[in-house]
Amino acid sequence: MLIPLSRADTPREDAHISLRYPGRAWLQPYDPTLLSRRILTEYEYEEKADGDSSEKWLWNVRGALRVSEDITFGAQLEVPWRWVDTNEGDDAGWGDLETRLGFAGHLTDSTRWGLGMNLKFPTASELLGDGVFELRPLASMRWSLTDRIQIGTSFEYSFTPRDEGTQDVSSLEIRLPLTLKLGEKLSAFTSYKPRWNFAHDTDRHRLEFGLTRLLGAHKEYALSLGAEIPLTDESLAWKGSLGFTWFF
Repeated sequence: MLIPLSRADTPREDAHISLRYPGRAWLQPYDPTLLSRRILTEYEYEEKADGDSSEKWLWNVRGALRVSEDITFGAQLEVPWRWVDTNEGDDAGWGDLETRLGFAGHLTDSTRWGLGMNLKFPTASELLGDGVFELRPLASMRWSLTDRIQIGTSFEYSFTPRDEGTQDVSSLEIRLPLTLKLGEKLSAFTSYKPRWNFAHDTDRHRLEFGLTRLLGAHKEYALSLGAEIPLTDESLAWKGSLGFTWFF
């Protein structure tokens, strides 16, 4: 039986730590081990080392249902609007549509897990999208070392299920986040993100970091600021983002 989440669900904060509760779920905006009903809008700017740049304004809507006392199911839809300025030309319009289905739960009060599948559809024009249908299964774990320190790991494997020729995708990305709760309404995180591209025999290493600030009388809103920089020579110069989330 699927049990809908609602704001009336008010057990102890650690009773269902796979769900959204103010003391935990807002700590990191993209934590696959915590599912919640939310609407996220985010602006992202990316600059390449060769001078190319792109901007993205996305809307991400997610629903969540409790399957049992320990497990939650979530489904989300992401629709981006993109602007690109490259040596090949300029363009603006809708980017590739993405959906995700997944489950999250906890093994103990301090250990959470998440399993999911991300699907990206080639709905954008040539400059605004990747042009292929891509699947990305993922698996994540999070451990609460203390009430204010969390560590974790995530594995995401991206691939194209059909032959796409030179556009074939086969890559593995690992995330190693460290999250610090700085106050009752403020958190910071950093994450090391190595990625291996098996289709083209290359690799990259990046560092991601950000801040999240809760807003609202019931902590129902969150403002997040993030950045990503390369640790080795690659096409990316830097990336920045600003997001706003409404938990409902």
